[in-house]
Amino acid sequence: MLQPLRAALHSGVHRSCCCSRTFSLSAQSYNSGRKGLVLGVYDKNKEDEHLSLTRAADAFDNVVSGKLRHQLASSGPALKKGKTRDFPSVVTVGLGKQSAGVHQQELWNESKENIRAAVSAGCRHMQDLEMAHVDVDPCGDAQAAAEGAVLGLYEYDELKAKKKKKVSTKLYGRSRSWIEEQQMGAFLSVAKGSDEPPIFLEIHYTGSRDPNESPLVFVGKGVTFDSGGISLKPSSGMDAMRADMGGAATVCSAILTATTLKLPINLIGK
Repeated sequence: MLQPLRAALHSGVHRSCCCSRTFSLSAQSYNSGRKGLVLGVYDKNKEDEHLSLTRAADAFDNVVSGKLRHQLASSGPALKKGKTRDFPSVVTVGLGKQSAGVHQQELWNESKENIRAAVSAGCRHMQDLEMAHVDVDPCGDAQAAAEGAVLGLYEYDELKAKKKKKVSTKLYGRSRSWIEEQQMGAFLSVAKGSDEPPIFLEIHYTGSRDPNESPLVFVGKGVTFDSGGISLKPSSGMDAMRADMGGAATVCSAILTATTLKLPINLIGK
């Protein structure tokens, strides 16, 4: 239906042009390639009670052998200013009086405002119908029609609350048998100086949308102060031995920060 329409518009509308709007939709809707058309309709002329269409709408009506006028006449009461009525792939919009011009008291162009409001309503209607691409009738003023299409679909969502992303943090404690399998001899040697069994800890943080995304790995030393036999070591520098757990503390802080900020990455702390 749209192909012959474009040819008619090019030949019948002369200097006016069809504005074009592409909507952001789901992949399924976009791939379906659905196209729509917004056309303007003026109020009925009181003298002859005939529908008055814009030049683009009239050209379309000629292409479809008068079916647009017939559908408008048989589908309900006259289309009021700023209101819409949809047919398959076509939405008609009420433009009000064709004779509308500059309002003498308010000093603003009523005709342009009617076009903006009508096209705005038509484009929103098309978006509700999930049309991926829409051609817009310039309605005698392409700039006003374009402004209506853009402003009608504008959404300020910068401060809109976004869906919170789920993050997970898990702690894994590796036993002596696992440590021996990994042949971590130095770790086991130090652990022999303590009565407590050795445990190798891992913290896994999953913040990425893809849980299989390669993680960033932090490794930090976390040996406790008295493991390895404190009484067998010289006293010089003994006070600094508490820093032996500094690496592990830094790793834990990094994981805690990532969890608090909900960073979109995967981390492993060891």
